Amino acid sequence: MPTQVAVRENDRRSATKPARARGMPLLLRILEAAHELSVSPRTIYNMIATGELEHVEVHERNSRVTSRSVRRAAARRSKPAPIANLKNSGAAK
Repeated sequence: MPTQVAVRENDRRSATKPARARGMPLLLRILEAAHELSVSPRTIYNMIATGELEHVEVHERNSRVTSRSVRRAAARRSKPAPIANLKNSGAAK
C-alpha cells in the first residue's frame, strides 16, 4: 500500500514540473513547429502574423515559437469541424 501512495506523489510532482524538466523544449524552431502541426513553415509564419502562435525573437534574424502556443494550435486543429447540412451532402438514402 505505501508504494501506491509514493507513485501518486511522484506523478503529482512531475505534473508540476516545467515543460523543460519533462523533456519538452520551451521554444521550437520554425521547422520544428511546422513538423509538430503538419504544416509548412510558411503557414507557421502566417500563424505568427495572425497571432495564432506566440513567438520570441532570439536574435535579429532568429525567432522561436513557444511550445505552449503550438500545443494550443494543435488542440484547436484536432477538433472536428461541424457537420454541414447532411440533407444536401448527397449521402445515400
